[in-house]
Amino acid sequence: MKSQIKEQSNRTVRPLKGKKLFALFAVAIMIATAFVGISFVSLTNEDSSAASTQTVNLSWTVGTAVNYDTGLEDGNNTGYNKSSGTMPTGVSFTTSGGTVHFTGTPTKADTFTVTFKKQNYGTSNWITSADTYVFSINVAASSSSPNNTSVINLVKGQTYRYSPTFNISSPTITVSANGSSQPGSSANYSSTSGYASVSNGVIDVTVPASYSGNNYYVTIKAVTSNPTQTVYQNIKFAIVDAFAVSGNASAIGVVGNGFTYIPSTTSGWTISSWSISPSLPSGLSFNASTGVISGTPSAVSNATTYTLTATTVQPSVTATKTVSIKIEPALVVTAPANVYAVENGNYDPVAFSVTNGVSGVSYQVTSITGGLSTSKVSIDNNGSISVAASSGDAGTYTVTVTVTSDNQEPVTKTFALTIVQALGFTSTPVSGFYVVG
Repeated sequence: MKSQIKEQSNRTVRPLKGKKLFALFAVAIMIATAFVGISFVSLTNEDSSAASTQTVNLSWTVGTAVNYDTGLEDGNNTGYNKSSGTMPTGVSFTTSGGTVHFTGTPTKADTFTVTFKKQNYGTSNWITSADTYVFSINVAASSSSPNNTSVINLVKGQTYRYSPTFNISSPTITVSANGSSQPGSSANYSSTSGYASVSNGVIDVTVPASYSGNNYYVTIKAVTSNPTQTVYQNIKFAIVDAFAVSGNASAIGVVGNGFTYIPSTTSGWTISSWSISPSLPSGLSFNASTGVISGTPSAVSNATTYTLTATTVQPSVTATKTVSIKIEPALVVTAPANVYAVENGNYDPVAFSVTNGVSGVSYQVTSITGGLSTSKVSIDNNGSISVAASSGDAGTYTVTVTVTSDNQEPVTKTFALTIVQALGFTSTPVSGFYVVG
């Protein structure tokens, strides 16, 4: 026996480690709890005396993207999660890199309160020993319209009227206006400002005829309460002359020839559409985007009055223009094959002929081959040819003539001109009486 005790006493006593130590400690706690009635906090919890509530204030703006790292832990087994409250509209919370992030773009102005607590994942239990974080988020309205500044044409002396609408009812509306730049949120706003005014939610802007600027700026401010929200809308007015359509009062086309009629409008206006009435002659078409009439007429048409109508955008204004269009037959000219003349100035009368009833025809001698001056041949408006030949002009020539008429393409014709010596005797009778035979 002694030897066994001695043997045991000579053994080295090794300290307990790892799982054995943990098991022994757990058994001790169980015994103490059973007999003494002492309660212990779960081992997974942190020191409850250190837990507190932290408040974080954030300020965002409608329409401005958010990417905020809260710094709150998001691990594999435990992490922070939303325990109550509503995130701002358009924003959500995500995890990235082991922490909680707020990401998105706010779409509604308001104050939001969101609470985050630490949680054991896989359970619904919150870790009460961990700090609680309360995020108070104020989302302010954008300082300008989501659609940026609207640009609208305004004629001096005319009134632009606008009745703004909203997604919630009954905001208070005021305006700020000037001729130099767009008023901002710090400008003075009231029911009347410059040439702008507000009455019963309707905005009127009237720039007088004496106004010398090219632009006029108006900013609309709308405010609600409970909670307080403020939004702004900008309008830039381009000061322009009254809208009108202009162009020639009449136009004449020719069968088989190209035809184009181009109307013009007051500068500074944007045209949304064109229309015409009645229907155009055969072969012509109308461009509803530009108001241009073009094509190649295929049939004769009497003079007809057409009405062109142009419509603008911002604001929508219409203006009209009338034009008389006539389609004439093509010019058909027949030239004489030969013209004969004498050096003494005499000539055989001859003339050009014109068919299809084309009026306003004129003729011009453009060249004569063989050295004869163009001043020696002339043609009147009826097509009759005159030749003023003189001694030494005898010869054969080719005459080129350009024939024109109203709204028609020029026509070139040629004819042969033969000039001969004047007829005369080459013999002289002598005195005496001769009997032949």
